[in-house]
Amino acid sequence: MAAAVIAAVLYFAPHYIEGLAAHWEILIFIAGIILIGLEIFVFPGFGVTGISGIILVVISLALSLLNNVGFDFTFTPTISILQSFATVIAAMVIGIFFFIFTGKGIMHSNVFKKMVLVDSQQSDHGFNAAPDEHVTDYVGQQGKTLTILRPSGKIVVNNAILNATAENSYIEHDTAIIVSRYENGTYWVRIQV
Repeated sequence: MAAAVIAAVLYFAPHYIEGLAAHWEILIFIAGIILIGLEIFVFPGFGVTGISGIILVVISLALSLLNNVGFDFTFTPTISILQSFATVIAAMVIGIFFFIFTGKGIMHSNVFKKMVLVDSQQSDHGFNAAPDEHVTDYVGQQGKTLTILRPSGKIVVNNAILNATAENSYIEHDTAIIVSRYENGTYWVRIQV
């Protein structure tokens, strides 16, 4: 995210200082990014907001390469407009293909291996999960909720703090409970009556 913001600033700042990028072109870029964000986080899929956002981003990047005043392109040759749009679209397409074709190689590079843990922890090398010896000792025991269970939270049983899930989906804090069962790594509890 920070790299994208820095890249946008490095793109628009020189153009703004030279007088090529105007406020409205930068605002169109920001509006396009907002529309793309809405498409990703609010309206999942690939629809009108995402396409509109991409179009606005391309337009803002291309228009910031042109020497125009406001939205007046009278003194801007048509070939310059076409070249600016071709430059932006070509850069995007080349960038996409670059990441498609080099992405797999980056994952297997020595630099990437130094940044990410690639070793697996095999059981034959001594890596094992904690044994489940005493997990069923709490079944049938009484305790109380340490947090609100909505439906999951913390409980205290025999001075042990455990993660638990409420059978009836909601139990208040500091309520007497009983552990009804242990299933698939989860303690299930109900209100003690």
